[in-house]
Amino acid sequence: MNDPFGSFGTFALTFLANGLWEALLLAGAAAFVLRLSPAANATTRHAVLVTALVAAIALPVLTTALAFAPHPEASQATRVATVPPLKTVRATVVTTRVTSTRSNASALSSSLQIGPGVARPQLTLPRLAILALVGLWLAGALFFLVRLAISLVHLERLKRDALPLPIAFREQLERWTAVGRGRRDVRLCRSAETTVPIAVGLFDAMILLPDRLLEDLAPEDLDRIVLHELAHLRRGDDWSNGFERLAEAVLFFNPGVRWLVRQLDLEREV
Repeated sequence: MNDPFGSFGTFALTFLANGLWEALLLAGAAAFVLRLSPAANATTRHAVLVTALVAAIALPVLTTALAFAPHPEASQATRVATVPPLKTVRATVVTTRVTSTRSNASALSSSLQIGPGVARPQLTLPRLAILALVGLWLAGALFFLVRLAISLVHLERLKRDALPLPIAFREQLERWTAVGRGRRDVRLCRSAETTVPIAVGLFDAMILLPDRLLEDLAPEDLDRIVLHELAHLRRGDDWSNGFERLAEAVLFFNPGVRWLVRQLDLEREV
């Protein structure tokens, strides 16, 4: 009898288990590469970390999907079982093989099938334990995703309430006036609700400057700050940062993913 909840739980728990050691391995490899090239610029270091983070998400999906893919032996046994048996002994053998295949499907696979006839390590857990662990993961992921959604709503409210920078003040920003904005339409605005300059983007790119800084800093200092935030938007850091926050929310328990995200935050600012 099919058990969709049990099948999903087994697949999800296998994915999470694979992700733990694979993300740690990729984070260690990225740290090793960065240590071997201390003179690399921030863009190169950022690219290495982004590649490791994408691999830490994609590799567990691939290895888990391959582990759960039907094996040739099982497929052949299933096809034979649909044909009326010619001999009672042959039917008994086929039934035994099919039953064995079904029972193995409920086990939690911890590694990849290496090749035909090679047994892979398995950890068998009770169905209730699998569903409980997956439920805890889903509850934690939901909590962090809701918190992320609240942050996005707050940023959208800041953008909605922001005011355009006065033209007279904007004309004092010589570097901002001289530099090209690239292919993105970036607006320069002021806000009384933020204490630090921020670049907010995704579908509506904007640089928000706190009102306090407009009063306290000289135009040349603001120019440097504005160009720093513009560099984030030009490079698409708003999109990559969104991906990082999403990965961190879904895989909140994964130390490898969390380390990669922290290092990416540092290299992005550098």
